[in-house]
Amino acid sequence: MMLKNWLICMDYNLHKHLVPFKYNNKLIQKAGDGRIYKEATILTPGSWADMVTRAYIMYTKEELQKSVNKWEDNILDIDHSHFPLDIIGKVHNPIFKDNSVKADLYIYPITNNAKDIIALIDAGLVNNLSVEIMTKDKWDPVSNLRMATDIKYYGVAITIDPACKGTKIVD
Repeated sequence: MMLKNWLICMDYNLHKHLVPFKYNNKLIQKAGDGRIYKEATILTPGSWADMVTRAYIMYTKEELQKSVNKWEDNILDIDHSHFPLDIIGKVHNPIFKDNSVKADLYIYPITNNAKDIIALIDAGLVNNLSVEIMTKDKWDPVSNLRMATDIKYYGVAITIDPACKGTKIVD
């Protein structure tokens, strides 16, 4: 009986926190050796084929300007992979400048994939992006193309084969 009471008491003490745990927000947000690539070009006007349907869709300057601040999420990943180790950062501060949608890319070197991407970018071996978007398309009988409207951004992928050929991480 005494052993049983001791186990109950021991179990209680193991699960009871004597000091409340608090997150240190400064450590969680620390970027360390992270990289910020300022004003990367993520989408330009033109006719680009999406990876799913391979159908060309026209992105006009006017629609890009209207949509620049319509972000549902701001994930930065590798090759459109949402596998946890391929999520390497965030996209911040989108603007429409020089006839394109631009944004700052924050890459956090907390995984080997992120560190490798930083090294590849810094060496000039990787420099392209592919935007992750959702659009409402309408048919334009004059150009015989679908026109992207109501563009919403979900993230950006670092890639070597972008649909939009004007993308650049570093100019």
